[in-house]
Amino acid sequence: METRPRAPCIICGEDIARFSFSKGNFHIYQCTRCALRFVWPQPAGEAVASLYGTDYFSGAREGFGYVDYDTDKAAMKKTFGRYLDLMGGACAATGALLDVGAATGYFLSLARDRGWRTSGVEISPYAAAHARKKGFDVQTGTLETAAFSPASFSAITVWDVIEHVADPSTLLSRMHSLLLPNGMIALSTPDVGSMVARVLGKRWHAYVPPEHLWYFSGSTMRRLLERNGFSDITVRKIGKRFTLAYMAKTLATTHPSRFAALMASFIQKTGLGAIVIPFNLRDNIFVTARKSAISARI
Repeated sequence: METRPRAPCIICGEDIARFSFSKGNFHIYQCTRCALRFVWPQPAGEAVASLYGTDYFSGAREGFGYVDYDTDKAAMKKTFGRYLDLMGGACAATGALLDVGAATGYFLSLARDRGWRTSGVEISPYAAAHARKKGFDVQTGTLETAAFSPASFSAITVWDVIEHVADPSTLLSRMHSLLLPNGMIALSTPDVGSMVARVLGKRWHAYVPPEHLWYFSGSTMRRLLERNGFSDITVRKIGKRFTLAYMAKTLATTHPSRFAALMASFIQKTGLGAIVIPFNLRDNIFVTARKSAISARI
């Protein structure tokens, strides 16, 4: 296995990574200096973008995504409410909010109900169009290509998205430029440093390349944020809520077997999939941070 990626680590600049394991046709490496884990070599951008078609948000027959995005995300209403409570306590809820990876607009609806002026950006043409049909201002594309003016937003949210993008550092730098002075970001991502991730190893449910390309811990996320000009960083563990259909689909994807596939199909066909289950393995982090006046990038 190659042990020297062609590009330096996005956090510490170290250019030597150690091979950890393979998952399917993809190889997971770990930086020998800061312990950031990532897929190498990175798949082509076109191949990654093609994942997020109609099936990703409605069906998940190819192994990635959601059985039904709006139904699955409705299970997260209380969790999103907790996120908004924490954000509202630190930022005026009458400001402009941008949701990166807005999908079909479920979170935008909750934020708008709280008084935020909402906008979004979504890489999937299908999901972005669906959000616009609901009346939301959602641009199709990535944050790097979206037509937003600098210093436009009081808050930017990134829910379970940063692990998907080709270059999280570039994404955060762009977010920094779009925030008003002292503006905040809030994000969630799987925690590779959690006990569950360490115990399960390559069988951990969040190791799903090429959907997930980066695997952060609280420590590596904090360092990446600081490097891109953010401060006042808070890292929390907040549980989620999932539909039974989503959990069964995830199990069938991460631990493939005939039994898991049959169980997922049975749950979906019988209507049991809509049952909502609180779930907290403490392997997901919720992070907030403030825009610093001067970028700390070195």
